Amino acid sequence: MSSADPGILGHLIRLLAEHRQLAYLLLFAGSLVETVLPFALLVPGEVVFLAGATLAGMHQLDLLAVSLVLIGGGLAGDHTRHWLGRRFGP
Repeated sequence: MSSADPGILGHLIRLLAEHRQLAYLLLFAGSLVETVLPFALLVPGEVVFLAGATLAGMHQLDLLAVSLVLIGGGLAGDHTRHWLGRRFGP
């Protein structure tokens, strides 16, 4: 199974399209978790970004909002990981 398994991406797109009111929160959480934890080993972060971009391209979600949510989640995850390293690291 490759990291770009269309089954995972297709399932995520269906989930986000069915729950549009939660889609932005799920995209933010996916972007944040992918940068904080070694989550990318299980599900690559690109899957979250591709799902958001696909739904924005299908006019299911707003492109600007998806972009801001994904960037915000990534920045929040980077800052959280930095803080955790400074607080609990060597």
